[in-house]
Amino acid sequence: MNKSLYSILKIVILSVLLFSGCGMIENDVTSMNLITQVSSTATKPDVVPTQVTTNATAHASKETDTATPKVELHSYYSLLPSGEYIIYMNEQDNRHYAVSLDGEINLPLLIETSYVESSQINYTPFIAVYSSLKDNSNPYLFNFVTEDLVEVPLDESPCGKGIDWSPDGKQVAIICVLESKEYPDVLFSQIYGFDLKTQVYSELIPEPQLYDDIFPPLFWSPDGKWIAYHQRNSGTLGLTEEDGVYIVSTNCIGQEDCTLERLGPIFSKAPMHPLAWSQDGRYLTMIVYGELSDAIRIYDMYNRKEISSIENFRCGDNLAWSPDGKWAAIGGSVVNLFSVDSKECVEVTSQGYWVTGWLSVP
Repeated sequence: MNKSLYSILKIVILSVLLFSGCGMIENDVTSMNLITQVSSTATKPDVVPTQVTTNATAHASKETDTATPKVELHSYYSLLPSGEYIIYMNEQDNRHYAVSLDGEINLPLLIETSYVESSQINYTPFIAVYSSLKDNSNPYLFNFVTEDLVEVPLDESPCGKGIDWSPDGKQVAIICVLESKEYPDVLFSQIYGFDLKTQVYSELIPEPQLYDDIFPPLFWSPDGKWIAYHQRNSGTLGLTEEDGVYIVSTNCIGQEDCTLERLGPIFSKAPMHPLAWSQDGRYLTMIVYGELSDAIRIYDMYNRKEISSIENFRCGDNLAWSPDGKWAAIGGSVVNLFSVDSKECVEVTSQGYWVTGWLSVP
């Protein structure tokens, strides 16, 4: 896009927004309450592909700089007045939008429309985008605040079943498909951390699992320390005690002779519903459905235990938390704002179906 036209377009849109006169909702700062305990233990699979190294050493690296992107992208971020915004996927064009809590401001984050945007739930200023002009293209991480763009070089690799990225955008986590000489008819999955600068792959779970046992997406905690994911035994009917959510540490990415840490299963026997971290990285939450009402289950990473759920909830399918933990943006048939205190849901926009984050604009 011509830079002069781009600047004019920003000025015109900003004028329209300011003329419309929009307000924001102010929130008090508190944290989620903690109560009860659930204990759980991790188990190891019986089958491991023979050619896969299961220690914590990184794979061979290439000391090269991150690939230079061939495209330029721009965002509407600079048009957003100070305040709190819900980031969601618009059902009409499957693009990320930022909507103010009162619904008055509702803008796409990405100006260009020729890219497919990934609907990953996180609180970073990054969006994973894919070229819609060719198959199996590498994803790009686009920073909609700085408009920086970096390519994730996954060419010719069996990776990309799931992808998430660190808060600073310097590392990604991906699910890769593995083959085994001992079991040639069976595929396995391993979660890897990938450093975008050194291009080093590091194993993040002790042993690979059967291909259908690890389910995308991955959920990287906002403090950068943990990645959560769903795992279940695909060879059994129904849910078992070993099925649920597992959490792995990220400290081994790019490190050799590092000790992997994995917790789980937490939320044992829980269905594979979207997860959401609190913005300080302390709590991992998930919506579970009930016959009369739903609930939000909460796991406390500091005390390593599940605490009491938020009951009598029927508001949507996935969520993202406000910085103070008093509010949750809820995606479903519409985008709602849920109050933890009053248990009330207020519709923010009818155009969204999937919440991907919460944005605070200074």
